[in-house]
Amino acid sequence: DTANSFNIRWFTPTKEIYLCGHATLAASHALYEAQIVPSEASIFFHSLYNGSFTSTTGADKVIRMDFPSTPIAEVVLTEEELTCIENAIGVDRSDILFAGRTSLDLVLELTRSAFSRVSAIVDYAGIQSLCGRGLVITCLGKKRVVGKDDYLCVSCGGHNFMNDLNHDFLLRGFFPSIGLNEDSVTGSALCALAPYYHHKFSSSLNSDSLSNDADTEQVMLNSYQASQRGGSAKVGVRGDRVTIVGHCKTIMHSTFTV
Repeated sequence: DTANSFNIRWFTPTKEIYLCGHATLAASHALYEAQIVPSEASIFFHSLYNGSFTSTTGADKVIRMDFPSTPIAEVVLTEEELTCIENAIGVDRSDILFAGRTSLDLVLELTRSAFSRVSAIVDYAGIQSLCGRGLVITCLGKKRVVGKDDYLCVSCGGHNFMNDLNHDFLLRGFFPSIGLNEDSVTGSALCALAPYYHHKFSSSLNSDSLSNDADTEQVMLNSYQASQRGGSAKVGVRGDRVTIVGHCKTIMHSTFTV
């Protein structure tokens, strides 16, 4: 339906980028709220670098975005890379449980204690030297800790995210090469981490501890991005597609005279 089809592009302050989940969420919300697209219809977006994808909503006003998944290929880090990581984010190489690369980023799964110790003062120049777009770090959420007795007192905006039992996994994203030292919430990182954690948790995907999305009939995982602002998202996987579920709220209307 061409009436509900739109081209979309995303820009940081310095570069055009491959994918931006937040901006797609905002664009979808604006199209639905302005009734340019009726709430019962899907929005079809077409991008230059990431193919086509859809957004849908319903009576709950929640927006469900369907993106291509991003594979993570496991890598062996060089001595130079390990030293750079240790210096850049203040963790020890023994804290790295998994290292992989997507087409965009270096992805590291850390121990929970190491993730909680990553300094607010990060060496962004060091991260930029790792090549690619940037660095994504992640760890298990408290919900996934056996025994749940590892109390780690770290908060973001008053939210002690390390001990929130709602989170399946946590992440942070550093992208100095595109003008974002640390991103608030990163949809493109979720497109990689959703399949990674779905595979990791595959033995418990039918557990009652997981939430289900009735509209997409998918098992959903709860993520939390522990940036300064912080942000939660539900993510699901179906084949080679990732569903990211989020809310959006209009806080300002503007009129431009051209």
